[in-house]
Formats: sequence, structure tokens, C-alpha cells
Amino acid sequence: MGRFSLGCLIAPAALFAAVAPAHAAISLMSGPSVFSQMSSPALDISSTADLGRTMARASNRASRVVGHSILFDAPGLDSDAADLVADVADVTAQAFENSALVLNGREKTIAIRRVLFVEGGKPDARLEGDVLRISFSTGMGAAGRPTPERIFHLLATQAPT
Repeated sequence: MGRFSLGCLIAPAALFAAVAPAHAAISLMSGPSVFSQMSSPALDISSTADLGRTMARASNRASRVVGHSILFDAPGLDSDAADLVADVADVTAQAFENSALVLNGREKTIAIRRVLFVEGGKPDARLEGDVLRISFSTGMGAAGRPTPERIFHLLATQAPT
């Protein structure tokens, strides 16, 4: 399928959900339960453009949380991995959003500049300088990606500042 490197410019926006009182912006609410009540839509990636849009949205979501652009990069991606990569990108963005609920402004000090999605090996997330490296395994399906909790834990406790 090729290489996907997507960054974004930070645009003003608010995240809204039906679970928020009077559909208020979630960023005005407190408590991690907000995101646990939200569910990701099923991702059906049928083209390179679909994957590009999904990764760009995830990159934008993570970038808004930390206040600077974060590049979402999936070099050498196999076309069979597109659905899983889209899911992993969404889960990663969710972890960044959850960090904003718990870190109370400290998420703006997270110095991650790139999220690198790598196929192969066991599902894992680790930090390498200013790069968050996400390993996944397509042969394991949805179980082949690290959990949002694992990624969140890294952001909350070990992310470079």
C-alpha cells in the first residue's frame, strides 16, 4: 500500500458527545468516564484514501491535546494491515485524549513529535526519545494491537517533557 506519514496543523475545535450534559464540549467536563462511555465506530478501510483520512483525523486529535503537531507514520505498510493500522491510530488518539482528562494541563508538556506504527512482533507501545513506537501484529486481529490503557500509561508516566 505504501508509506503513510501524516501530520496536522492544530485547528480550533471541540469534541462533543451525547454523554456530555446538554451536549457540552467534553473538554469542559472532568473525569475519565466520558471517554469510556464513547465507542469507536467500526473502521472499514477500503482504500488508501480512507486510511489516510483516518490517520489524519487521529493525528489531529492527538495534536490538539498536546498543543503541537504529531506525525502519525506507517512506513512500508502492507495493504492487509490497513484496517488494523486505522484502529491502532484511533486507539492512540484516544489515549492522548484520555491523558488530557487525567494530567490536568500537564499533557501540554508531552514532547512526543511522532507516532510510528510498525508491523511485526508482539503488540507493544514504547517510547524512543520523542517517538512513540506502536508495534502490532495483523495475524492476531484486534488482539494484535496494544490496548489504549497501555498507551495511556506510557503517556501519563513516561512521556518525555
